[in-house]
Amino acid sequence: MADDFPDDVTDEILDLLQRGDKLNAIKRYKDERAVSLAEAKAFIEQLIPKINVNNPQGVTDSDADNEISNLIYSGQKIEAVKRYRERRGTSLKEAKLAVEEQTARLREQFPDRFTASKSSGCAATALLLAAIVVSSAANALCCFALN
Repeated sequence: MADDFPDDVTDEILDLLQRGDKLNAIKRYKDERAVSLAEAKAFIEQLIPKINVNNPQGVTDSDADNEISNLIYSGQKIEAVKRYRERRGTSLKEAKLAVEEQTARLREQFPDRFTASKSSGCAATALLLAAIVVSSAANALCCFALN
């Protein structure tokens, strides 16, 4: 397997990448080649697209996109970012931006598919506040009537 790649890529590094262990692959490359962390990271990141690292279970891009879309539809944005990072091997910042862009696109194209309301937290807070005000007013009236 390592024959298809540069000489400085060992089978161990390829195995780590195939298992999705990018961090340890970078560390191993850094230690083996005595390069800086930045150089090791850059090398491993340019290697990733060549070996289908982001698809260890044989999941197609279409399957991954559908999974991420379904997470977005159900309001699980954090889980969508996590899955995007797993599937694409991107940074947290890149994954968050991609999920936000996909969310905006999906909201525009398929607004009826979203099960989680954007403002449900605000509505619950407003309802709770109203209940507190009504309860306080009722309590004040009771105290006033007793005097």
